[in-house]
Amino acid sequence: YIHTHRAPTIIIRGSNNFGPYQYPEKLIPLAVTNMLEGKKIPIHGTGEHVRSWLHVLDFCSAIDLVAHEAPDYSIYNASGKHTEKTNVQVLKMFADHLGKDFDGQREHVGDRPGADIRYAPDSSKLKNELGWEAQRTLDDSVIELASWYADNRAWWRKIKETKMFQDHYEKQSKAKYY
Repeated sequence: YIHTHRAPTIIIRGSNNFGPYQYPEKLIPLAVTNMLEGKKIPIHGTGEHVRSWLHVLDFCSAIDLVAHEAPDYSIYNASGKHTEKTNVQVLKMFADHLGKDFDGQREHVGDRPGADIRYAPDSSKLKNELGWEAQRTLDDSVIELASWYADNRAWWRKIKETKMFQDHYEKQSKAKYY
């Protein structure tokens, strides 16, 4: 489409984002809110899937930079800084910070169809061409993020109480995708 119609387009792909106000179906907010509620944490497959974690504000800065500085038809990846971790490692970090028994709350469920074993895009092109680099690491954000979810229970509880969320959660937590 871009080439056929000569649409002056730029593509930017981000690695897994994290930050406040993330919809609670995603790994980190779901795990943290379930830990706070004393519920099981559904973990797809073995939980050894590797992800690069990118703070949402860093992704926003990458998008802004690319939108204003990148030449048309460019393609960039934006990934986190020193944040390549397995899902289990990420969840354990949050459980440790919250003083929760990770092993007692974890529950492995079937893997998602077509799940990536590793999703950690390389953002060196974005750094080399436009000078962008993520500023926040997941390790340095655990306290802030866990505190945000602990302090904003009304926000995420309202979402988790909806029928739409509960129907989706029932499927995901039991690995029923169809």
